[in-house]
Amino acid sequence: ESYLPEVSLKHFIDDSSELYKKIKVNRNLDDESILMGLNSAYQILVVPVAQRIRTQFEQDVWEQGFCPICGTGPEMGKISGKDGHFYLSCALCFTEWKYSRIGCPFCGNTNHQELSHFSSDEYKGFRVNICRKCDSYIKVTLETDLNRKHVPVVDSIITLELDSVAIDEGFQHGEICYEEIKS
Repeated sequence: ESYLPEVSLKHFIDDSSELYKKIKVNRNLDDESILMGLNSAYQILVVPVAQRIRTQFEQDVWEQGFCPICGTGPEMGKISGKDGHFYLSCALCFTEWKYSRIGCPFCGNTNHQELSHFSSDEYKGFRVNICRKCDSYIKVTLETDLNRKHVPVVDSIITLELDSVAIDEGFQHGEICYEEIKS
């Protein structure tokens, strides 16, 4: 269980909420834009708390696909160091934690026949891990190939074309399936 209670901002978007209706109509925003705004506001609150909690957290002990601090799923992964350890990066509080290189962080699948990755010559230093069980993907920074540290927000933006390729192939950026992980 993560340190902070699991909160999905999607629960704040409720068609019956008067506040939601006012924001949507008065600002002419779609659900995705409202969610992005709420996410940014929530990050302002969560990131400082997460930074304090991280000092008490043993990164190598956590073996789940969701953030040990806030419970959010990963935005990206990275492979770093001479040992090639795999780390996930939280989409909300920016915590990084070690995860198995052979496994889907979204459904927990470890069947190597259903897991693979692809890369592009245009994006050296990056690849996309895919899971055929849950049809999800996650982009991965290969730090040793880039000769620099992974910066999740920047790396996610500069590799948007890899998202398009994955989506065109029928994959979606993963969401944590807690039922699969528990079983």
